[in-house]
Amino acid sequence: MIKYKLLVAVIVGVMLIQESAKAQEVRGEDFLIPLAVFPTLEPGLANPIFDQLCGAGTIRRTPPCPLTLTTVPTRRNFSPPSSEGALLPHLRLDIILKQMENKVVSGQGVSIDQTDPIQLLYANWKIQSAAATLQLPGADSEGYGLPAPNPGQIWPLGPYANGLFQGIIIDGCSPTTLFDVQLTSSISKNSDTLAEVHLEDSVVGYGFYIFNYVIRAAEGSNVSDFIFTGEARCYCTGNEDL
Repeated sequence: MIKYKLLVAVIVGVMLIQESAKAQEVRGEDFLIPLAVFPTLEPGLANPIFDQLCGAGTIRRTPPCPLTLTTVPTRRNFSPPSSEGALLPHLRLDIILKQMENKVVSGQGVSIDQTDPIQLLYANWKIQSAAATLQLPGADSEGYGLPAPNPGQIWPLGPYANGLFQGIIIDGCSPTTLFDVQLTSSISKNSDTLAEVHLEDSVVGYGFYIFNYVIRAAEGSNVSDFIFTGEARCYCTGNEDL
């Protein structure tokens, strides 16, 4: 029986009167939860709304959008290496965001004035792996960002397959290969970081995983829990490029 692991990482960003917001941090482990079933996989679709809101061309500098993953691994990519091992020698890990939610904890929650184009509320991610031979985002890049929902909003992102991380271990297809990940995720408003979490985990061999973590951010008495859910796919592949 698979032992499920779940960490809900909660952090509070405190804004003091007449002082700038000071980002609070939390650290934790084991945020990837293994699944025993083979889910239905579909290729990701382009999301033109987010493409217009983040990256180049915005009023204020923002991080690039996560890449849309259009490649769909088949069942054999998750099977134990056998005679096909020579065809699928590499181990690949994709971590995909599926949903964002802004849940009000107190006051009006953390929000922006949607009539003001200068105000920006963003969720940001950077995932790295020491074991990966190749990875996106790269070690020297700033990571990815997406506009965050306003209080009470739930944004399902399932069809768009926003890839928060893509990594490959060359010649790593084995049920014993360890793929480590370190996640830094934050909520920012107008380039100021309100709250941030640092989470670590690792997967062994190939399989499916889900994640669910929370960042609690505050502006005075207005407090929100930003809830992020998604999936991770670790599988064998014959393609050594990302």
